[in-house]
Amino acid sequence: MTRPRLRDTRGQEVRLPLSTVSAPLRNCCLFWSNRLSFGDVARLVEQLSGAKLLSEDSLWRLCQQEAARLDAAQMALIQESTALPERNDMVSDTSSKCSSAFLTFCDQLLRVVSNS
Repeated sequence: MTRPRLRDTRGQEVRLPLSTVSAPLRNCCLFWSNRLSFGDVARLVEQLSGAKLLSEDSLWRLCQQEAARLDAAQMALIQESTALPERNDMVSDTSSKCSSAFLTFCDQLLRVVSNS
């Protein structure tokens, strides 16, 4: 894996640190953090990778970032749904033949169930 490199304003190379958390590892850590303590997850990652990649605190921050991302996505969905017009076709007409037949069916069904 190559390190990302940049040059500063003086032309000197700036070496950026490698990201220690890949997307699959991040997803596993988030999954495990819902089921285990942060300390257990940190030890599990260390056992599987052979290096101490994440601490309990970094796992907590990772979960907080994911929670904030999910919260923002949920808020966006809520705001989108409030912009939609309300439905008014949900009003039922109890005097129609269809609804009275349905009520009769339900009444008969309740009688059969209560007698058995």
